[in-house]
Amino acid sequence: MGIKLESLALSNFYQIVWDIFIYGQYYSGLDKLDLEGLPDLLGLSKVPSYVFCISIDDYNYMTEDDRYRSKNSLKEAIAQILQGKEYSLIFAHQNCYYLNGHITEIQLGEENVENYSYILLNLARKIRGKVKEIKEISLTTGIDFCPYPSIQKWKEISQHAIVAQRRKFFEGKDRDYFFLSEGSNNSPSFSLLSKSYFEVQQKLLNAIITGDLKEAEELSVGLVEDIFKYNIGRLFYLRIRLIEAGILIVCNLIELGLPEPEIFQILTEFNEKINSLHDFINLAETFYSLTRNLTELAVKLDYKLNPIILEIKELVESSEDLSDLNLNKVSRMVNANYSYVSRLFKKELGVSFTEYINRERMKRAIPLIFDKQKSIEDIAINAGFRDTQHFERVFKNFYNCSPLHYRKNNL
Repeated sequence: MGIKLESLALSNFYQIVWDIFIYGQYYSGLDKLDLEGLPDLLGLSKVPSYVFCISIDDYNYMTEDDRYRSKNSLKEAIAQILQGKEYSLIFAHQNCYYLNGHITEIQLGEENVENYSYILLNLARKIRGKVKEIKEISLTTGIDFCPYPSIQKWKEISQHAIVAQRRKFFEGKDRDYFFLSEGSNNSPSFSLLSKSYFEVQQKLLNAIITGDLKEAEELSVGLVEDIFKYNIGRLFYLRIRLIEAGILIVCNLIELGLPEPEIFQILTEFNEKINSLHDFINLAETFYSLTRNLTELAVKLDYKLNPIILEIKELVESSEDLSDLNLNKVSRMVNANYSYVSRLFKKELGVSFTEYINRERMKRAIPLIFDKQKSIEDIAINAGFRDTQHFERVFKNFYNCSPLHYRKNNL
């Protein structure tokens, strides 16, 4: 391989072995790396057959002293449990370590997978138990292994162990999780958004505007679960989705008249924190804090939309067909003067009714575009347009491309 462990600083050892190899899709020139010397670099006699991704729970709420002691307790526990065995413990980030090693009790092979699983689960439980003995802290472990180890397989099981550990967001911390098969909820995958995403986001925005803290918290949980479900395998995309959701809410609040400096400060702190965290639970809590801070700001400013605008918004959001809604019709439905409602929309929302209704149509169109079974004509009708040409014209105004081009680039 040409790189010896003793010639590497600890700070870039992780970068070379883990960041570049495990997350190689984000680096150029990965194919030029000669990793045949990987076992030597890890201090092992052969390629690891199992990987544990071990996270120290509640790490971000600890003092600096407790963090230091927790890390030492983990190292001490592993050293005691694996005494006399080959293993490599790599520090990854903040609260996370990666344990690589071999099981020598049984012969590797497909016929021993069940026994191998039992041995690894028992090992993970022993480590968690020993850490609690030394210092009362909890761990969550993601586990994967390969009956026929190779460098490529090591890369795969390392990625899988990371993903398996993230299941704690859905199923609870202080536990051990095996990576499940492809297609399951914990397999590395990426989907843009679920069909209900925009509906939940709109409800969340309304809860923030009306200062309903309880409703905002409940909807935040639903929105985050949706984002995490489809991005559990890729932290990079997860962060993008969380930041995107936060920015969209903030932009809407600014359009609705909330003060830009205060909101921008809240958003800036949110973005900085999202980009500095790795633990899924901490990332979720950061998004909950964003919506809580925005709701509390709306309450503090005693911000309220005009009742007529609120009524129209509710009419539009609950309408199954947006194609026949226009300013004349909604004005009659709320018993208000057409000209007054037109001026009110500009004053309260900063947009005309036409632009507002087109935004609502786009919110309905985007999830449908991700369904390859639906034609553009079907999407136009379901989104509330009378004809495809009108739909394509409005879509291009919003996204600077045609619906088909958008589908092609995002699926």
